[in-house]
Amino acid sequence: MSEERSGSRIVTLVGVPFAKVGQEFIFLGGTRKCEDCRLRSTCLNLEEGRRYKVESVREGIKHECPLHEDGVCVVEVVEAEIEAALEARKAVEGSKIVFEMPSCDEWTCDFYDLCHPAGLANGDKCTILSIFDIGKTCPMRGNFLKKVLLKRNSSGRRITN
Repeated sequence: MSEERSGSRIVTLVGVPFAKVGQEFIFLGGTRKCEDCRLRSTCLNLEEGRRYKVESVREGIKHECPLHEDGVCVVEVVEAEIEAALEARKAVEGSKIVFEMPSCDEWTCDFYDLCHPAGLANGDKCTILSIFDIGKTCPMRGNFLKKVLLKRNSSGRRITN
């Protein structure tokens, strides 16, 4: 599958209302309506389940789409940085880690979304970009957690269509 890239930017299509610089989204993949679309390879060139951020919008380039009422337009995206909670002892700025979500199903916990961040999966290799000055003890496991900003190290992309 060929992709137009500018550095780590990926050229793709998004619904017109979402085509704003700074807009973040989780790519959920295509639907049955996408199967026969001539733009399928450009729309579906992102990795499912990953968080992306719109870096630029190519003004004036708009296409009709069976899913998006207002159509789609051409944008350049990058994988977004993601906030997560890590055990404090592992939270070292600049270090590379293998992300592992805790085995916890306490949906009502204040930490749940940070411990299970959308856009990351178990085994993802990441770099810790920064550490926030927030540290709290996990009410379920007793570990001291720090809030960090992660960037996934792309060592190859899985395309699932």
